[in-house]
Amino acid sequence: MKSYYLLFILFVIYGYTFAQSETNKILDYPSYSDTISYSGCDEIFAKTPKAEDLIIYSDSIIDFQNIDTRVPLKLKFNWVFEGINFDGYTGYNSIGVESFEIIKDNQRKDKIDLVDLINMDADYDYYIEETEEVKDVPNKRIYLTDLNLDSYLDIGITEGCGKSCHKIYFLYNPIKQTFQKAHKSYNFIRPIKYECQDDKIILYSYAGGSAWYTIYHAKIIRQDSLEFYQKFEFNAGYQGEKYCLHIYENAIGDSIKIDTIPK
Repeated sequence: MKSYYLLFILFVIYGYTFAQSETNKILDYPSYSDTISYSGCDEIFAKTPKAEDLIIYSDSIIDFQNIDTRVPLKLKFNWVFEGINFDGYTGYNSIGVESFEIIKDNQRKDKIDLVDLINMDADYDYYIEETEEVKDVPNKRIYLTDLNLDSYLDIGITEGCGKSCHKIYFLYNPIKQTFQKAHKSYNFIRPIKYECQDDKIILYSYAGGSAWYTIYHAKIIRQDSLEFYQKFEFNAGYQGEKYCLHIYENAIGDSIKIDTIPK
């Protein structure tokens, strides 16, 4: 009997040690980029449809099956725009798309109001690559992207812009066959890299910064939410700009590595 207890204790110690080593393993953070990079995600890409962003400038119904045959939905975007003319220019004070409806089998399944979620006004021109035209009309861009890397396209809409712009996301739920507002853990996510491993997918996100420092977060994708995994802070102005400071923290905020690098 004692041998069983000993084996159990050794198993617990090994499991804890392995978990700690995984948690404290320094990740390979990418540099900031407007283009998202991917590592080891080819299998998911093979199942993910390629689609251009939607440009909405009037009441519009989009048959999503034309984009992804697996999604038996239509999306109805409700357009409301208030233009104000002054000094020869056209101003606006409207988010453009104020709501969108999710339609299945010609029946409205859900309606998502955007008035309290979006504070970014409609854009006022967009570029058409095929004809090399710039259309000078109010419009709203609906971003189609697989945010949680499940091979289904999700919806992103620019929420607002301060020091940087952020999007609000609606993830497609293939079980319920509808789009749902993403979990709060996706708030202010700006993906710069996805790393697909055998047991997990890590999303690297730009979390903010200034002229002197940059912060990155690494999170693990868990079904409908993100689990915080690690933080990396790069400080380029440490001690009078003589050094660069690299600080790595684990999920509970403990420093796991600090490097001071001479310039």
